[in-house]
Amino acid sequence: EIYTLSLHDALPISFEQVLGRFTGACLLHFGFEEQHVWPRLRAALPPRAAADLGRKVLRARQAVPGNALRIA
Repeated sequence: EIYTLSLHDALPISFEQVLGRFTGACLLHFGFEEQHVWPRLRAALPPRAAADLGRKVLRARQAVPGNALRIA
């Protein structure tokens, strides 16, 4: 959906439709994670291991140049 968004100018109908589909897909994805992924991860990962994993993720994100995360 992001690629499709990049093909459109910010004109009313087409852009709005694609943006709406993208937003809906994001909400479905986030809902799935909230209901299924995170509860299972919390059940499988002890608090200390979760904290260690969180620190590793933050360090990895800080190591990536800011513009590398931007979508062209």
